[in-house]
Amino acid sequence: MRKVICFTVLILFASTGLWAQTAGKVAPNPKDPLYQSKGDQHRAYMFPDGNGVIVPYRLFVPSKWTKDQKFPMMVILHSGNSVDVPFERGNAVLAKVAEQRGYIVLSPQGYGPSPRYNTPYQVIPAKGPLPVYQRDPRSEQDVMNVTELVAQEYGVDRNRIYLFSNSHGAAGAWYLGEKYPQVWAALAVASGAIAPEKYPFEHLKGMALLVVHGDKDDTMSFPAAEKMAQAAKQHGLETEWMPVKDGDHLEAWTKVFPQMLDFFDKHPKKK
Repeated sequence: MRKVICFTVLILFASTGLWAQTAGKVAPNPKDPLYQSKGDQHRAYMFPDGNGVIVPYRLFVPSKWTKDQKFPMMVILHSGNSVDVPFERGNAVLAKVAEQRGYIVLSPQGYGPSPRYNTPYQVIPAKGPLPVYQRDPRSEQDVMNVTELVAQEYGVDRNRIYLFSNSHGAAGAWYLGEKYPQVWAALAVASGAIAPEKYPFEHLKGMALLVVHGDKDDTMSFPAAEKMAQAAKQHGLETEWMPVKDGDHLEAWTKVFPQMLDFFDKHPKKK
């Protein structure tokens, strides 16, 4: 697999306009030297607000991808300060399995260094309160910008775009899942349950839901995750509850990542 690193040339790219922008939106540019590259890539684009802000994202494209095939894509919202976080968990299982299974994987930055994806939802801790984070609509917009950007550039199968996140990022996945149900075929969350009482489950109608949680998680509430899965089922959603034996907070999902992709494979978007 080819690994493409482009941080050293970001200023050059920005100055030569290799990120096309039209009517406040972003679009891939075939003249970009990294256009349709494969492998593990650090990429970036200019956020379309007129301020010249360059936002990174990390992208993995399987070596067997060709422009004549429509591959599925998983968008993973990171829960730390970097797009690299999901790729580092579980002995770098994310790219290994994605290569084997033929999945494009996108990790957006979420605009700022520690994003919460503009979500109004709070994850439920195992003990003690969590800080309340300030919402930023640019964080939400960034995710949707790069999702569309990559989908266009690689001709992604629009019926197989999946959204996933772990920990604090799961609150963002719950939010973007219900706000943009027309984009996602299925939603998966790990180690990040929210309160079901005010969640609009009806927005997820027709979308499959996977809830993953490690039984050794001492950071986020395991019972709350099971309750969220039960509530989704009660609202008529096709839901799978996947507890992970001996799974901790940060890496429980990495133990069952192949099974997660099995779930996605079974749930393309309903037409």
